[in-house]
Amino acid sequence: MKGQFSLQNILSTAPGVVAPSRPSSTARSRDPISVGLVNYHIALSLFNGFMENLNPYICQLDPTLHTFAYVQEKSSFLLTTVLTVAAKILNPSAYPGLKDHAETLFCEGFRRGDKSPEVIQAILILTYWKELDDTRAWSNVGYAIRLSMDLGWHNLSTEDDQQFSTTLNSTDQRKRRNVERTWLVLFVYDRSISLQTGKPRMIDRSVFLESVDIWYRSPGALASDVLLCAFVSLRLLTSEVFELLESQRTTSPRSQMHQRDSLLKIIEKQVEAWQEHWLQIAEEGAFGDDESLDFSDTHPHSWLRSLQQASDKVLRHPSKIASFVIFPQASVDVTINRGRDEDGGNLD
Repeated sequence: MKGQFSLQNILSTAPGVVAPSRPSSTARSRDPISVGLVNYHIALSLFNGFMENLNPYICQLDPTLHTFAYVQEKSSFLLTTVLTVAAKILNPSAYPGLKDHAETLFCEGFRRGDKSPEVIQAILILTYWKELDDTRAWSNVGYAIRLSMDLGWHNLSTEDDQQFSTTLNSTDQRKRRNVERTWLVLFVYDRSISLQTGKPRMIDRSVFLESVDIWYRSPGALASDVLLCAFVSLRLLTSEVFELLESQRTTSPRSQMHQRDSLLKIIEKQVEAWQEHWLQIAEEGAFGDDESLDFSDTHPHSWLRSLQQASDKVLRHPSKIASFVIFPQASVDVTINRGRDEDGGNLD
C-alpha cells in the first residue's frame, strides 16, 4: 500500500537513524516550585536528601553534573521525580502532590514524545520506588529502553569512549558518561525483570556492556560506578546460565536434572570468582575520581555487604536465579531502610 497512509509512512523511522533528544519545552514552567507544590528551600532539601542518601545505591545521577539548578533547567519531570522519591521517605506530607505531578508530567511527556537522558532517568527512578500495587514496571522500563534506542544508545561503543576522552571537556565527558551509565542501569533493570517475570528481554549483550571492567576506571567515573559495573557483570553471568537452564526444558526429566546440576556447579564457581573479583576492587577503594562524595565511612561497607549478599543468594539458592531483585536492599540508615521496606523499593 502506497501513499499517505502506507506502512512506509506510518512506520517512518529509518533504520540506523538516531532521533534527536526532545526534552519538554516546558522544562522550567512545570517544575514543583513553579506550580506551588513546594517552596525552593523544601525542594532543595529534598533534592539534597535524595542525592546524598538514595542516589548512590541506584547508581543513577552524577552529583557533579546533576546539581539542583542543572536538573531544574533540564527537566521538570526528573526534578519532580527526585523530589517525589525523597518526600516519600523524608517528607511524607509532600509526597501525594509531588507523586500526582510526576505522573502527570510522565503522561504529558509520553503524549508529546519527549526523549532525553533526563526523561529516561525519571522513568527509572519513579519505577524503582513505585507503589506496591503498581504493576507497570515491565512496560515502563520497556518504554524507557525504546526511548534510549531511539536516541542510539544501543550503538554505544568502547572506541567512541576512547575518542571522546581526548576531545571532550570535563563537562561533556560527564554528559556522555551520564548516557552510558543510564544504559548500564537499563540493562540491569531489563535483565532483572526478564529473570523475575519470564518475559522477553530487550537489550542484547554487546562489547560495550562487557567492557565494565574498564568503564568504571575511565575519566569522570563515580564512586557508585563500581557497584553498577559489578551488577552488570552479575546480570551477564546469571542471565547466561538461566538461558541454559531454560533450554533444557525439552529434554527428559532425568536428563534435565543432571544437566541442571552440572550448570549449577558451573555457576557456583563463576559467582565465587565474581565475588572475589569485585570485593577486591571495592576493598581497594577503586571508586573513581569523583571527590564530591565521601565514601570513606559507611558506603564501601554497605557496598561490600551488598555484593556479598548478592553472591551468597546465588550460591545458596542457585536454582532461584530469577527471583533476585534489581539492586540489593542496601541499608543507608534506619529511616531510609524502613521507608524502602514499607513503601516498595524494588520491582518484585
